[in-house]
Amino acid sequence: MHDATVAQAEPIEQIRSERFNNFIDSYALTAELNGQPYALENLSDTGAKLTSVSGSIVKGNVYPFKVLSSENHVLFECQAEIVWLNESCDTYSFGIDFTDHILPRELLNSLDRLMLTEYEIEKELNAFDSIPEDFRLLVFEIENFFIHLKKHVDELEENYETRNEESKASLLDAMEVRFGNYVSDKLNHFGRRLYDYLDHLKDKQKAERYLNFFRNELNEFYLQSPYAKRAMEKPLGYAGDYEMMNQVYRNGYEGKNLFAKLIHRYTVNEAAAISVRERKAYLAQKINACIQECQSKVISIASVACGPAQEWGEFFNTYTLPEDAQLEIVLIDQDKEALLEARRNASSAVRASGMTKQVKVRCEPVAVKDILERNPEALALLSSGFDMVYSAGLYDYLPGPIAKSLTKILTKALKPSGQLIIGNFHPSSSTRAICEFSVDWRLIYRTEEEVVELGSELEGFEIESEVDSQSIVVYLLIQN
Repeated sequence: MHDATVAQAEPIEQIRSERFNNFIDSYALTAELNGQPYALENLSDTGAKLTSVSGSIVKGNVYPFKVLSSENHVLFECQAEIVWLNESCDTYSFGIDFTDHILPRELLNSLDRLMLTEYEIEKELNAFDSIPEDFRLLVFEIENFFIHLKKHVDELEENYETRNEESKASLLDAMEVRFGNYVSDKLNHFGRRLYDYLDHLKDKQKAERYLNFFRNELNEFYLQSPYAKRAMEKPLGYAGDYEMMNQVYRNGYEGKNLFAKLIHRYTVNEAAAISVRERKAYLAQKINACIQECQSKVISIASVACGPAQEWGEFFNTYTLPEDAQLEIVLIDQDKEALLEARRNASSAVRASGMTKQVKVRCEPVAVKDILERNPEALALLSSGFDMVYSAGLYDYLPGPIAKSLTKILTKALKPSGQLIIGNFHPSSSTRAICEFSVDWRLIYRTEEEVVELGSELEGFEIESEVDSQSIVVYLLIQN
């Protein structure tokens, strides 16, 4: 802005308007009346309120008036009449009316926006300077990889745009064979290096700077993955919802363009996602062992926070019920959409297996909160007794005391010789850092010892832990 006065408007008839002071908060406006500085309390289009420790101003007199910016640039000048004057505790307040011009409000609006822009730029630069150089270099290294990757993948896709559908499909097949692993290896490498900076996220102020910097630079790339985008937006209030689990199970190339498909494929095929897919086979095997060992021919198995219940498809594709067995599957979740999906998946698997006369699927819209607070309906559900209760993806969100309480309650829902299985992500998960930095997906990670500790107050139970093949999910096994 130049040191120049605002162009003078034609004199107009005075029209009083609401006074405003919103501009004063953004920067320090000052005023001059008859060549002397005054504190500017507020402004309107046609007047102002000023304060001073001097009483030399005379009501009814007309004086030259200026509004100046914090850099003493003249923003507005006119003639002003003193219309009222008050004295209180050696301070003089007085009101003025502009006699020949109105305030250029649009200029102040523009100035306000520019000052806020300057403030935001300086804030970002200061935040940037406060971040260690090694972290900045890592982020820029990741960004540089993304820029080059996207450039070449976009060019590749453009070359295939005019080809037939078979040719386009062959490009994805070729990605799977040759290029997908290259991208995944690079991004997994960056994720492991990010792991060293997780401790910085424990400090709230430091975390905000790190996360803002990381996401401003990189999330335009990461969030092109539908999986990562849903994790960040959390449409159901949390990451890891049933649709995200379905995306992991589909394990395909999803997205609006080839680059998005490639990033999505990485997000649903890294180690943690592989552990989620392995969970289906793990739980199916445990379910089968329970059924085969059960002394009763009537078997009841419950899944708490069931999600899409894909493990039942795995079970019925792999195993067969004894001919005289009757199985009740009880799916429990507070999310009604997840329950509908779980019912569809489990019921479809039962129908495909031809075991509809032996299997009953029941859905219960019960929240963990209801169980913990011993809601009568929740307690009635659990009191029916189960041969097996499992919860594969819930405990990652439960603090220690709550997790312990829930474990104790769930063990009381077991029949004699019943089993409780709890899954929890391990702190060594190689994808922990990218989940926290990129999409704000924070879990409560537990070691084998910490998982076993959840059952430390139980008496008369056999307790052990198992770790999956990726060393990413640890399972707590509690046998009645």
